[in-house]
Amino acid sequence: MQKIKFFLEKFKNFVPSDRVLKTAVIAAVKKQTKIELTLSAIKISGWQIYLTVKPVVRSEIFIKRERIMAELEQTLANYQFKKII
Repeated sequence: MQKIKFFLEKFKNFVPSDRVLKTAVIAAVKKQTKIELTLSAIKISGWQIYLTVKPVVRSEIFIKRERIMAELEQTLANYQFKKII
């Protein structure tokens, strides 16, 4: 007889949907920088976050990227981004 752990193993590395990841990024950026981003301004590819925003906004986010990444690690425990581009 198989243990239940065997059946749940496939959900261990479950990747959240794109919308959930983008919403988490928006919340982390807003909390740390008070800047509101839209879903269309964010593209997630693999472990990287791509932003299509004005240079002033991008600079502000890069200044506080360590805090934003720490916030995302807490929010998304099983999914960790490598960097913000």
